[in-house]
Amino acid sequence: MIDILLSLFFFIATIAGFATALMVLLSRKNYSKSFFLGVFLLSLAVVSIYNFYLSANIFKTFPDLITITKAFIFLTAPCSFLYVRNILSFKKSFRKYDWLHFMPFIVYFGLTVIVYIGSFTNIKAIDYLANIIKNPFSILTLTLWLCYVFFQTMLILNYDLKKFKGNQFQ
Repeated sequence: MIDILLSLFFFIATIAGFATALMVLLSRKNYSKSFFLGVFLLSLAVVSIYNFYLSANIFKTFPDLITITKAFIFLTAPCSFLYVRNILSFKKSFRKYDWLHFMPFIVYFGLTVIVYIGSFTNIKAIDYLANIIKNPFSILTLTLWLCYVFFQTMLILNYDLKKFKGNQFQ
């Protein structure tokens, strides 16, 4: 019974997440500042698809295409950080080295795409990589996530709110 409720929760979260993300991304009001909020919500909705498949006991084997959605969890942290920073600052919304926040997503998404494409071949190295990545809580996932959390925490600790004067919430 709890498995059915959990699956239903993730299914509803997926639908609500896509609807909310599309509303935020398609609105014209403060688009440059709300873009990262929309991508954040969209990535959570995509990850809910993976969680739905993970919680549903009906599906014994994962389709390889569904494992690609697991990589979108690495978009939530950079998008939330960049959204909060854009709301608090008056400067331009995207800086020179902000793309580095998306490196964990790019690395993990690239690996999962390679594994998906490799599922149609018989290459031993790709099979080994697939066994590492297909595990929902693999060491690679946890290591990438912990590294990013460490660097994001350092950025937040070094973020100086004193240089912003006035009321940013007008």
